[in-house]
Amino acid sequence: MIEQNQPTIRRTEHAMLVAWGDFSRLHHLAERLRQEVFIPRHHENIPAGDLILEFGLLLLSGSTQLQDLNLGPRPLVKDEAVKEAWDVQFGHYTTVSRALKAATAETIAQVVSVLGEISRPFIRPGGASTSCQWAGIGSACRPEWTTSEQL
Repeated sequence: MIEQNQPTIRRTEHAMLVAWGDFSRLHHLAERLRQEVFIPRHHENIPAGDLILEFGLLLLSGSTQLQDLNLGPRPLVKDEAVKEAWDVQFGHYTTVSRALKAATAETIAQVVSVLGEISRPFIRPGGASTSCQWAGIGSACRPEWTTSEQL
């Protein structure tokens, strides 16, 4: 008898992208980019937010050449596990290129705004500094969080 609740196993060469994608789905990143990011004169079937996200995934995968999305040694667009994890619709690298070329400063501001809203709960005001103290046997370094109230 086969158990119904067993997880699906997917093969991927982009395992960290899958983990990051699962995290991004919890925060509805792809959905928010689709709703809030617009590129003037963009008339493709694939939403502009997905094409921007596809470009970001290319960079996260370690590649810098757009054509690697489709033609590289490990094409990202053929990786179903990544596609599912990020809830993204992949386009051809030429479509991504056209979208990036048509993007305006307002488009970039929209992307930055979405990313800022999603990351805000995870970033403490003031950032972190590192403090190293002598601990008798050796030195120990640990991050110390500062806030604007402490300054």
